[in-house]
Amino acid sequence: MPEGEAGTMTDKSADPNSLPEAGTDSELRSLTMQLEEAERAEAMLAFNERRRDKLRQDIFAMERKIFELEDVSRKEHEDVEQLSRLGWSALWLKLTGGLEEQLELERQEADEALFRLKEAKEQLDRLQTELSEVGVRLAEHIGPTRMLPVLKQKKEELVRLRLPQVKEELDRLDAELAGKTSLLAELREACSACSDLNGKLGQALSSLESASNWGTYDMLGGGMISTHIKHRRMDEAQEALGAARSAARRLESELKDLGREEAYRIPVGSGARLGDYLLDGFLMDWFVQSKFAASRESTRELLGETRALYRSLDGDRTRQESELSALQRKRERLILEAGRG
Repeated sequence: MPEGEAGTMTDKSADPNSLPEAGTDSELRSLTMQLEEAERAEAMLAFNERRRDKLRQDIFAMERKIFELEDVSRKEHEDVEQLSRLGWSALWLKLTGGLEEQLELERQEADEALFRLKEAKEQLDRLQTELSEVGVRLAEHIGPTRMLPVLKQKKEELVRLRLPQVKEELDRLDAELAGKTSLLAELREACSACSDLNGKLGQALSSLESASNWGTYDMLGGGMISTHIKHRRMDEAQEALGAARSAARRLESELKDLGREEAYRIPVGSGARLGDYLLDGFLMDWFVQSKFAASRESTRELLGETRALYRSLDGDRTRQESELSALQRKRERLILEAGRG
């Protein structure tokens, strides 16, 4: 064999990541076993990470408890020392014959506090020891887990190279995944746009209802102040309705991407502001109030429709997410089980 060819073959065999041009089922089985081991390591890594986080919380709580118990123990021992020094309180108890009994009680309480403190410290030591052990296990599982993406890619390349039927199924799944991913992105955008529109319509409805309430008061003789407040609420409603129109156009565009043609008519407010000030009276107030009622009801009706639309879109989004996850799991299982046995 020529030296150049021998050198080339040696280089290929020396590279652990290179895929041979031909091979046996044993290579697929070997990769499958490595993948399964890496997936088990990934599961154990996640389990130990959760355990580590829980232990850290328990240790923090136990350290706080020890701090409190140390304070209690210190106070109990101070009580014992105070009685032992025969101060005024101790002297009175001695004269009345209750010193020994009280001193014994204080000593029992001090001993009990010290016992609880010792017990808490021992528990803290156990928690810290377990945390160290979990840290060791985490270190053991990190390496195999990091190899998981590499092993998956290598296994997929080998499967596509040697198992045409599996390759065909993978291509089909990839096409389906791409379609669902695109659809899910569109649904998320539509949900966001619909939620935004609902918020703007809700603000407008709140302002319209407030303006209507002030309008009723104005009809009953509220005067210029109530008229001014009413129009301020009208301005707020108009601002919210203007923002709602922009949100509606965005929603219509997002729905169009989903193949749905919708048009949302946002109510337009009354232009009777000047007349309401100059001709302030029952008839003018009644006219303005009727405009409020029409805008309020149309806004409320539209808000009901868009809220129902959001529930529908959100339901579609949830279903698509579930189906996408199921397809991804199916694809991973297909690669993992290919060539097994």
